[in-house]
Amino acid sequence: WPGPLTIVMPSKGGGTVGFRLPSHPVALAFLRCCARAVVAPSANRSGSPPPTDGKEVAEALQGSYDYLLDAGPTPLGRESTVVSVVGGTLTVLRDGAIPEAVLRATVKDVTSDK
Repeated sequence: WPGPLTIVMPSKGGGTVGFRLPSHPVALAFLRCCARAVVAPSANRSGSPPPTDGKEVAEALQGSYDYLLDAGPTPLGRESTVVSVVGGTLTVLRDGAIPEAVLRATVKDVTSDK
């Protein structure tokens, strides 16, 4: 991390919140300028293919955003891997750019909920 990994954890209000730290240099420069956390929705709706450029993101989000930072096509072409961390166990919720085998080689307790 940083990279295409979203970590979902319990939130204070009883739900969950996902954390992501991108590895793209433009996104990292933007975050450094903000000097605080940035809250944003996923660029693709559940069950939809991941958008690979700014135009596809705009179409997928249908105007439900204030700003869109377009740094060109994504180098990955895949959504992030989504994992949940509860009680010291990492559970894969969605396959993505980081294969489950890589997570299993890195983290002791990995389960799958796909």
